[in-house]
Amino acid sequence: QRAEDQFIRDVMTHLVDLDRRARLRKLVLVAPPRAMAELRRVLPSSFASLVTAEITKDLTNHSVTAITELLQAEEALF
Repeated sequence: QRAEDQFIRDVMTHLVDLDRRARLRKLVLVAPPRAMAELRRVLPSSFASLVTAEITKDLTNHSVTAITELLQAEEALF
């Protein structure tokens, strides 16, 4: 669990850095339930308005095709 929490903090650090360089306009969060809770916890308040959708689902063992299909089905959310 600690490793997963650290991974989530690392991802958020990279997103903040990316935002500084490229000014993100939208952000779609995709993560399993526990990881989504941690993402919400560490999400900077300045990013709240960027989040256009949250997909609380574990896609770890899904193929790229399956993930693409899921995101396309959810596209109306963002």
